[in-house]
Amino acid sequence: MMRVPDQVPLDAPDVIEGVVDHLLHISYDERTVLRLATTLDGEENVTAIGKALFGARPGESLRVHGGWTCHPRHGRQFRAERCERTMPADERAIRLYLASGMIRGIGAILASAIVDAFGEQTLKVIDAEPQRLLEVHGIGQVRLGRITAAWQEQKAIAGIMVFLQGLEITPALAVKVYTAYADTDDDPMRIVRRTPYQLCRDVQGVGFHNADRIALAVGIPKHSDARLEAALLHELDQAGASGHCHLPVRVLIAC
Repeated sequence: MMRVPDQVPLDAPDVIEGVVDHLLHISYDERTVLRLATTLDGEENVTAIGKALFGARPGESLRVHGGWTCHPRHGRQFRAERCERTMPADERAIRLYLASGMIRGIGAILASAIVDAFGEQTLKVIDAEPQRLLEVHGIGQVRLGRITAAWQEQKAIAGIMVFLQGLEITPALAVKVYTAYADTDDDPMRIVRRTPYQLCRDVQGVGFHNADRIALAVGIPKHSDARLEAALLHELDQAGASGHCHLPVRVLIAC
């Protein structure tokens, strides 16, 4: 079982891995507190806290980077600075994941029935052989359609999250990126990779600086016309938010 020393240096870097067992609190500013069942030498529940955990759901497997801290009331906690999400691998984690409500059409009882039928191969079956779910009592063609559609949606969100988390873009913004294009013919991942400055206009909360970080990471030239246009529009938006009706060209260029 993982041991946490009684006196933990606040700045000590560390990494823990485990499965989200329960969400304890989510504040208005996306600060998330959850209980993580660690997967190191048995299971020990650890309280993890931080904005990096926003969007995590029960059953998700996480690798959390951060450090230990001691709360005067709640005791030792793991302060999350960065979080990597992976798909659940063992039966317990898969059961929690499916029962969390992330996949529409599957509740706690049905999640147990599916895992009982397919074990650790459950997610592979849902992904590659969804018709086999009809073998489970309670799943018909209509419910199968809902499950399949929800699974594809979660895969798309996960793909965007995995890509953006490497650029230190929050999970909340990753979900917003997906949601902004969910009911359109646009592929959000294509936009992220090819025309990232479009996110400034389409997705509330992204802003120029986040879009610029993405653009430079995917290879958009630093002196490209797209970057210049996005930067100028950003400065005009900032000026408008400050009450200005216009900016002289010389001032705009100087920005």
